[in-house]
Amino acid sequence: MELGVRSGGIGGAMKTVARISLAAVLAAFAAASAHHALAATDGGPPTVSLVLTPSSISENGGVSTVTATLSGASSAAVTVTVAAAAVAASGAVAGDFSLSGDTTLTIAANATASTGVVTIAARDNDVDSPNKRATVSGTATGGNGVANPAAATLTIADDDALPRLFLNVRPRTMSEGQRATVTTFLSHPSSEAVTVTVSASAVPPAVAADFTLSAANTLTIPAGATISSGTVTIAAVDDSAERPLSKRVLVRIVAT
Repeated sequence: MELGVRSGGIGGAMKTVARISLAAVLAAFAAASAHHALAATDGGPPTVSLVLTPSSISENGGVSTVTATLSGASSAAVTVTVAAAAVAASGAVAGDFSLSGDTTLTIAANATASTGVVTIAARDNDVDSPNKRATVSGTATGGNGVANPAAATLTIADDDALPRLFLNVRPRTMSEGQRATVTTFLSHPSSEAVTVTVSASAVPPAVAADFTLSAANTLTIPAGATISSGTVTIAAVDDSAERPLSKRVLVRIVAT
């Protein structure tokens, strides 16, 4: 396309002042439009998220499936490598769960949902404990520079009932001058230590002077154990007095 002006009035000669290519004008317009569209729509790479289905599982055979999603499609594929770690504050340890051998998820170009199968399986035990937690994280690559997803939390629900506490006094019958030993035990382990305080009282016609409880009257059942440690004794006092009836002592325990 050629632009010009006349010199010396209407009848003057045409003088060319510029030559402009129509194709160049159209190309410049298209480039400006594309730049404007990119500026208006490009907010950076999409966000990767981890999804746990379900997010809470039973320790007795529970399995959670891990998937990944994108907030928007990317022109490049995204790879997410999954990892899981026990949350120590919840009492969890690495042996409470297992991560599948395949830990890689892939989100194809122009897709928003992952393919691949990654699972976390709980491992059962017979120890009563609070619910445990594991942190599930991911390392993301591709997708034109996507960032790592925020970590997700998996809850592993305990399925063990509270253990029952039992008292054991041996021997149950003794003569004056003899000593009985007090121990305690649990029906199954607890994840927390149990402290047991022992007390004893006379059952009439017995009186407090007929026996003595050891000064150390506390027993401890360590976490994960069932049998108490420590020594608590009850000694029968020999008073050399003749009595026709046997005496009895009531032994009580309080657990904390």
